Amino acid sequence: MKNSLIKDYLMEIPNFLSIFTFAFFMMMTSPILIDIGVFFKVSPENINLIITFYTIGVIMGLITTIFLNRKFKKNHIIIVAYLITIPILVTLGLIKNLIIFNILYFIVGYFIGLAFINANSNLVESRIKNKDSLLNFGHGFFALGAIIAPLVSTGLINRKMSWNTIYFITILLVLITTFSYIIILKKNKTSTLPEQEKKPIKGLFKYKNKNIFFLFSIILMVLYATSSTIVGTWAPTFFRV
Repeated sequence: MKNSLIKDYLMEIPNFLSIFTFAFFMMMTSPILIDIGVFFKVSPENINLIITFYTIGVIMGLITTIFLNRKFKKNHIIIVAYLITIPILVTLGLIKNLIIFNILYFIVGYFIGLAFINANSNLVESRIKNKDSLLNFGHGFFALGAIIAPLVSTGLINRKMSWNTIYFITILLVLITTFSYIIILKKNKTSTLPEQEKKPIKGLFKYKNKNIFFLFSIILMVLYATSSTIVGTWAPTFFRV
C-alpha cells in the first residue's frame, strides 16, 4: 500500500514541476527590474509592466481553459503550451524592443497559465484519495519556485552575468517538465482515467447563479493578480531602490 502511494505521488511529478515553473517564471525578474530597466533604458516601475502583461496572460489562460479542455486532453494541452513557450523564451532572451518584450510576456503568461491550471486540475483528478495532502504537497512546489527564482536571478547578477541568461535557464526547466509529461503519458496509456461528460457550451452559461459565480471568480483572480504583482514582484526591486 505504501509503495503504491509513493508510486502515485511520483506519477504526479510533471504536475508538481508545472506548478514550480509557473512560480519560478513569475518571480524570477522581481529582484532584477533595475537591471532590465537599464538595458531597455526605462525606469524600474515602467519595466515592472512585464509582470502585469504576464499576469493578464495567465488570467486569459485560466478563462479559456474551460473551452480548450472540451476538445483536447489536459496533458496534451500542457505539452503543446510548453513547446510553444520555448521559442518565445529564446526570443525574450535576445529581444531589444520593449514593446515586443511586453507582448511576449503576455503570450508566455497565457501558455504557462494554461499549463498551470491544467496541472492543478490533474492533481484534483488524481488517483490519490487524500486530495488535501496532495494539493498541499503540490503547492509546496509553488513556494519553492517563488523562493528559488529570485536567488537564481540575483546570483546571475552578482556573478556579472547577463540578466537574459535567466530565460535560457527557464527553457531548461520547461524542457525537463515537458519530457516528464511525455514519459508519464507513455506509462499511462493503459490506465487512463475515465473521460468526464462534456456538456454543450450553451449549457455552461444556462444558469444565472453560475454566471454570477463565474464573473466573481474572474474579479477575484484579477484582484489576486493585482496584489501579487504589486507586492510579490515589485517589493524586491523597491528595497533595492
